Amino acid sequence: MANLDIIEREGLIERVVGLQPVISRLLNPIGQHDAVHEIRAGVGLLGAVQINPEILAADPSFGPRLIGQIRERGVLTRLLADGSVQVSPPFIVSDDDLASIAKAIDESLGELGSVRRPRPTLHVNLLPDQTTDEAGGFGSSDERLLADVPPHHGG
Repeated sequence: MANLDIIEREGLIERVVGLQPVISRLLNPIGQHDAVHEIRAGVGLLGAVQINPEILAADPSFGPRLIGQIRERGVLTRLLADGSVQVSPPFIVSDDDLASIAKAIDESLGELGSVRRPRPTLHVNLLPDQTTDEAGGFGSSDERLLADVPPHHGG
């Protein structure tokens, strides 16, 4: 119970909520490594850098060697069963600490031969540039949507 009192008194939950986007922003670029399958972050201060399963199958020592490299850079972590590097810093972590964690993982992957390659981005324009139909008969997208509602849907 004393732990919960400290968490509440020091506003650590609010602090973690504020750091969620920071950990995501710092870990996401690591996903450009060819040895990385997926980055998971965005729920509290939990994150993971999942290693490509093909790499782990071809070289079962890759994961433990990666953890060793990360620890040599002063970051304590572990390899999860799915081949992910666990990222779960304490609630009192600073932005600089999070940056150091991401840097240690990034450098360690490079040390083991992984190369960062920008991944293609998908750009999809889901909304049209204009809000009227070609003939100009509708004053807004809402009017157009309402006109398209079949009568049996309560339009």
